[in-house]
Amino acid sequence: MKHIIKLLIALLLFMATGQMTAQQRQYLHDGWSFGMSRMANRYAAVVPGVVHTDLMRAGLIVDPRVGLNERSVQWVDKEDWIYETTFDVADSLLASSRIDICFDGL
Repeated sequence: MKHIIKLLIALLLFMATGQMTAQQRQYLHDGWSFGMSRMANRYAAVVPGVVHTDLMRAGLIVDPRVGLNERSVQWVDKEDWIYETTFDVADSLLASSRIDICFDGL
């Protein structure tokens, strides 16, 4: 949970105002990676998404919805996961007196 809050704070610092035109919107769907907080390894992530599907996509776990596989992936919810990305923000945007971020879903 701490990591999600840190991500939200970081994104709040960099996004544009709610009064933006369509040309000023910045979407952050691409370029994400994820990994366990206690490990350095990072893998490609799909956002929006969930850690189980990203782990399956990376070949690190089997599909927990099949047979008794759920037993073998119960460790996943006991770990802290970090999702991260980087993006550029125009200087003119950072100079705005007000910067808002809008999440259509988390």
